[in-house]
Amino acid sequence: MTKKLRSLYNWFDIQRDYIIKGHENEWVLITPYEVLGYFPTQKSAADSAEQKGLKVGNFLAQMCITSEQEINGFYNSNMQMVIEDE
Repeated sequence: MTKKLRSLYNWFDIQRDYIIKGHENEWVLITPYEVLGYFPTQKSAADSAEQKGLKVGNFLAQMCITSEQEINGFYNSNMQMVIEDE
């Protein structure tokens, strides 16, 4: 992850509760310190970024889920990889 993307994610994470309220399970499009919109899919968020002329690495498309959901998803996907490797 680039420094810019890490910074965008950190800002999202700090503002997460405010950003996701009323938009659970949607995708949010973020540029530095600004929410550009909410979308039903990651692809529609990325398409919007492209239409706005944003270059990859200068925006973040993030799913609107709680940090607990994010941690559980990460843990479950990693456990699935371990089980498949056995």
